[in-house]
Parts: sequence; structure tokens; C-alpha cells
Amino acid sequence: MIHLTPEQSEALTSIIKFLSSPNHIFILKGYAGAGKTTLLNALIHSLKTVAPTRHYMVFAPTGRAAKILRQKTGKGETIHKGIYIKHADNLIYEKNEDTQEEEVKEEQETKLIFDLRTPDVSNPIIIIDESSMISSKTSHDPQFQFGSDNLLEDLMEFANLHKGGKLIFVGDDAQLPPVGESQSNALSEEYFNQKGFSVQTAALTRVLRQGNGSLILENATSLRKTLFDKTPFHSFKYAEGEFSKTDSNLIASKYLQEGDDTIIITPRNEFALHYNQKIRAECFSRADAPVPGDRLLITRNAYNIPVKNETQPNAPANEVDLFNGEFCEILAVGEEEARAAFVGKERVTLKFRDVTIRHETGMELTVKIHSSLLDSPLPSLNELESKALFSDFIARFPNLRKKNLKNELLRKLRADSYFNALHVK
Repeated sequence: MIHLTPEQSEALTSIIKFLSSPNHIFILKGYAGAGKTTLLNALIHSLKTVAPTRHYMVFAPTGRAAKILRQKTGKGETIHKGIYIKHADNLIYEKNEDTQEEEVKEEQETKLIFDLRTPDVSNPIIIIDESSMISSKTSHDPQFQFGSDNLLEDLMEFANLHKGGKLIFVGDDAQLPPVGESQSNALSEEYFNQKGFSVQTAALTRVLRQGNGSLILENATSLRKTLFDKTPFHSFKYAEGEFSKTDSNLIASKYLQEGDDTIIITPRNEFALHYNQKIRAECFSRADAPVPGDRLLITRNAYNIPVKNETQPNAPANEVDLFNGEFCEILAVGEEEARAAFVGKERVTLKFRDVTIRHETGMELTVKIHSSLLDSPLPSLNELESKALFSDFIARFPNLRKKNLKNELLRKLRADSYFNALHVK
């Protein structure tokens, strides 16, 4: 039995009425801790009764968010997994002047292309949690192309809104908008109205997660008023042990006093690198290299990672997915391996390590990581390094250059531990 507050019950009633209305989109906004996921859980259970013949899907923008949603509601997968299907690759082949055979061009981005799926039914119900993260800006990833490369536009097309499909966006509009955007358009009624779609909205404003009298809640509410009511922001309220000032020069030492449950949140990757270097210099004798006990943050989804069964070494390896935002701890570290690759005439050095990690689920596995990312102020590999990964692969497997071996090249590429090395910080 799911118990809802009066505010949650009113919002659930509005969503259920929306499903039989002519409107296209429902936006449910809610403060952090206001019970949005609880309401989603109640909605999913209600659909079995109020719309038993309708096909519905439950999405979240990231793998980690989808996993949490699945744990709490029993449903949830990433938007990309739900609405896209692999179509092709963009490998470029050129004629070799000596052999007159078409061979793969080394200096290229290896981009996998995913097309927008056709939904199983013409009028699906699409429910999306953490919608503030959905980008409405056309992106350009060096390794992947998804549909039109505009996630919000593709969602609207996938949902078949003009044929009875419904989109339900759930999120907190006070969270940071997607990178490069001034607001989260997935939570903007005006944005959809301008595109000719009719929108209903509801809001959850009563915070349930924080206790009454919490300074975190009080300060967050003050910031909200500044953001949305355009009222002046005066100052935070402080109390030692709950919400207090810390000199930025003392953050590293403060972290070391507090222990492993503490996390430093920074607005820039270079700040994170600075604090990591200061803290690790105190914790480990070799601060210039990863060591057992280090904690890693996965920064890019990795699929189909092989995991050997230690009790049955000869058994086929199981495969697991690791998601952006998940944590793991290093148990053992191999020596760093530097590989030189050429992109045109430019020499690029790629650095790798084999590490044994314990994932936050308790699972242990050995993977190859991009060790150069650990000391980089950038969030991921740059374009030159991405191209160098493919050049290095071709240098190791020159027999796969010919166009008639393209399928074998792609099969080998997807299984290659260097090309698919884990992105971590």
C-alpha cells in the first residue's frame, strides 16, 4: 500500500485525468525530497487499473538514475536504451594506391549511429524521471550519433504526440539545467506551447525528506525564492555541524578529518582535480598513481564488461553494465602502459592500466582504465585522443584494414579492452 500526502494525491488525480484528455504533455515539478518518486510509484501501480490496455515506458536520462528508479518502482531504463536502436557505423574506406583495394582510413572518428525506434504502439505513455537533465540542444559526440542528436526533440517524435501518445516529465526545475542551456526545457510549459503542444502541470512543494527545522531545507528554500520569485538573497543561516562556513584553503584538511563518508562537490573539473591531488598526497605515499584503497567515479557508461566466475575459471564470462556516476574501490593496480598512436603526423600518447575494482554493488572485476584521465582537468578524452584510440587499434590489427573484413573489424573493435577502456576519475 502506497501512502500519499494530500498534495501527492491531488497531483496523481491530475495525471490520471490527463491520460484521457486531449493534452499532449504533463509536467510534474517538485522540490528535492518532496516525494516525486513515491508519486511515480503510485502512478505506475495505478496504470494497471486506469489504463490497462495502454503501453507505458518509464525512463531516466542516465544509467544511475534509471537504476535508482528501478529499485524504487520496479520499472526504469535509460532514455537512450528505450528510444534508439543501433543502425550502422561511419567507418570511412579509401582506395589504397598500391593494392587498389579499399582500406579503412586511420585518421577518422569511429562513430556508431543509432536510429530512433518506432514504438510498439502508436499511442504510448512515456514517463521520464529526473527530466531537468534532458537536453534540448543538438549535441555532437565524436563516438556516437543518436537520432537527430537532439534528445528532447527525439522524445517528442518517439511519443507520437499527435496520435494520442503522452509524455509525462518529472523533475526539479531548481536543479542545474543541461550543459550549455540556461533552463531545462523539458520542464518548461512555454517551450512546448511554442511547438504546438498542449501542457498540463502540477507541483509538489512540501519537502518530506528533510526534518522540520533543517537549515539545509531552510537555505534551499531561500535560494528557490531568489531563483523563481526574484526576491533578494540576503545570506545563509549557519549552525556548526549542520551548515557552516569552511575556508576553501582548508577543504582538503576538513575532508581528511571527516572520513570516507564525506564528498566534496565542486562546480569545475579542475577544482575536483586540485582537491583530489591535495587529499591523495596526504593519504597515499604514491600520490602520482592510483593505489589500492583509491575510490573511482565512473564517468561514462560501459556496456558488456566481461566478469569471470572465480569459482569456475573455465566457465564463460558473464557480462555487466557499469554506469556513469557509479563508484568503485581499487583493490589491485597494474603497471601503467603508454601507447603511442598517430593522428596524421601528430603523435598522441594514450595511457592505460589494468585495475581490479570492487563495484558499489560488491561485485569485483578486473578492467582496463584510461589512466591519463585521472590527472586530466578535462571531463573526458579530447577529440584527438578519441581518434588516436582507433589509430592504435588499426596499428594492432592491420590485417583488418580491408573493406571486405568490415564486420570482423567491428566485432573485434567492440571487444577490444583498449578501445573500450573504462572512463574514470
